[in-house]
Amino acid sequence: MAEIDEILETFASLAVWLENGQLASSTNQQFLNWSETMLARGALIATETATNSSPYSDPRHVEIALRLFRLWASIPSSVMNKPAFTDNSGALPRPAIYKAYYGFLTTILQNGLVYTPPIDTIPERPQLASEFRRIEAICESNLLREVKFPTAQSNNSQVEEWVEQVISNWEVLCGPHWQDQDLGEGGQNAVGRNVLDVSRNDLHFSATTDKLYLDPLSRSNENLSFTFNFATFVPCAFGVS
Repeated sequence: MAEIDEILETFASLAVWLENGQLASSTNQQFLNWSETMLARGALIATETATNSSPYSDPRHVEIALRLFRLWASIPSSVMNKPAFTDNSGALPRPAIYKAYYGFLTTILQNGLVYTPPIDTIPERPQLASEFRRIEAICESNLLREVKFPTAQSNNSQVEEWVEQVISNWEVLCGPHWQDQDLGEGGQNAVGRNVLDVSRNDLHFSATTDKLYLDPLSRSNENLSFTFNFATFVPCAFGVS
């Protein structure tokens, strides 16, 4: 553990150096590519370390992972179309890093890990909800662009995994332990509508339909108002009276 701590602190130190103007002021393509590679690799190492010990993760490891992900995502669009880095398994594209980023936010939410917000002077939960919405939207866009959505007679594991994550996070964010004020503008209603927006593109897929409608109904005996609120979203979102 001491060795991994040292490795992660090295990544954290490099991130601080980049944050202090080196990254924002550079126009050198090679330097930007190196920065992207380093930050992506560090974020994945920190994520794996924190996730493997969840729910008893070291808050410092969580903090480092988030810091590296955020800085990686801030790299100018001029290098966005290049692979984040190449390892023995080949190129790892940026959508895969964003997927890991969203997966780590999911772990933080689901397991109650200590969340380090970007700004320490305002409440944490609205910042976590905002970060979720931003990265979820990017991941959804990547998925729609790169994956052929299945029909009712076919399966797609990427789509199924994505829907499972979105629904699981929705159940927490719209559950009894979160309040409207924790979620920013629109509160829990806005989160529910975001889930339905995700479903618009693949609602014909039977597994997705089960996740969106049957699973919440079966799990909501302890919170009937939660189920009712979800049901009221459906006509509004799809234009059904």
